[in-house]
Amino acid sequence: MGSVRLDIYPDPGLVRAGRLVAVYMARVAGLDGETVQDVRLAVGESCGRAVAAHQRHGLPEPIAFRFDSSDGLAASVADRVARTSAGGTTTITLHWRAGC
Repeated sequence: MGSVRLDIYPDPGLVRAGRLVAVYMARVAGLDGETVQDVRLAVGESCGRAVAAHQRHGLPEPIAFRFDSSDGLAASVADRVARTSAGGTTTITLHWRAGC
């Protein structure tokens, strides 16, 4: 499949879209059923955290998802909330491999 990019607006109702794409990509990557559920939960939690951060700071900018299934599955969820102490935004990156 390769890679997919998905941008969603910080609306809790759109977290489901990110989870659905994550599950699809996990299946394309050949991950087993239990790992697919782990992917769904991890991406859903990461997206929920990003949505909450955007809403807390009043940011209307979208949250960026990136999925790559070229070697297992790599997923990242990036918010655009400035972190003054860390100097930038937060990206959560997760990796899974088939058969692991």
